[in-house]
Amino acid sequence: MKKTDLDFSSVFTHCGKCASVDLDFSDGKRNECLDCGWVYYQNPVAAVVAVMMFKQQLLLLRRAVDPGRGLLDLPGGFVEFGETAEEALRRELKEELMIESVDLSYFTSAPNHYHYLGVPYQTLDFFFLGKISQAPKEFDSGEILEICWRDPDKIDPNEVAFPSMYQIIRKLLES
Repeated sequence: MKKTDLDFSSVFTHCGKCASVDLDFSDGKRNECLDCGWVYYQNPVAAVVAVMMFKQQLLLLRRAVDPGRGLLDLPGGFVEFGETAEEALRRELKEELMIESVDLSYFTSAPNHYHYLGVPYQTLDFFFLGKISQAPKEFDSGEILEICWRDPDKIDPNEVAFPSMYQIIRKLLES
């Protein structure tokens, strides 16, 4: 088996269809049951992220949950079944920051590794530039410790929860 950051062989120990333990993780992304032939592909999970500035400051959130508890993050979350990326991001902004309306424009995408409860996930993060007319003051304290405003030039990469987020902040500065 090719070793990757996403080694599922120790996480998934039984077939999801017949419960056999005779599994082949030959490439780290395609898991096949050697008894019933069922194949599970480790495809990326879609996530959406808002990059929002207000008065030359970037909106960041301090995470209240793992992974990355206590570190900085950009607002967003996972796309649910049946949602477009834009719908998912608007839902997440409403849930996290009580933002009812935001003008979104696609910026870029980036792969990301997301380890949750010992399971490695490969995500594909879709980043949108968001225009807001006022700074949010409320937030979901179950997911967020605090709202932080930072000059994008002065963000310490060690303070950011996910490397892909920091890379996008750097890309924003270049555009």
